[in-house]
Amino acid sequence: MRKFYSNPVAIILFILPALTLFIIMILYPIIQVFVKSFYEWNGIGSGNFIGFKNYTMLFRDTVFYIANKNALIFSSVITVFQLVLGSFFAFALTNMKIAGKIFCVSHIFYRWFFLLPLCVSCGFPYITPITAF
Repeated sequence: MRKFYSNPVAIILFILPALTLFIIMILYPIIQVFVKSFYEWNGIGSGNFIGFKNYTMLFRDTVFYIANKNALIFSSVITVFQLVLGSFFAFALTNMKIAGKIFCVSHIFYRWFFLLPLCVSCGFPYITPITAF
């Protein structure tokens, strides 16, 4: 097995499909977006090259700063909320005796609390008529 992993041709053959998909699906669109950001283009035909004019208009716009401030606040609050809530439930599930005494909950409550949304979301397509597709 060690011979196989030390073979450079085998390593390249295993990495090549994933690298190709990464370049086609992720890297190429990012490069195209960056290149097209220097053009005034409506999506049809060829655009007019305007250089950094789009970026100067972007950084002079007050809505851009408000949107970035709101996104930063939202992501910070959500991240902290999810970490605190996830840590609380992880602690409560691993220390059931402590959680049962402090919060007056039992193991059955946790089963219902965590498994009921899972069961409902898995069974929901089977109990509703599919009319959207």
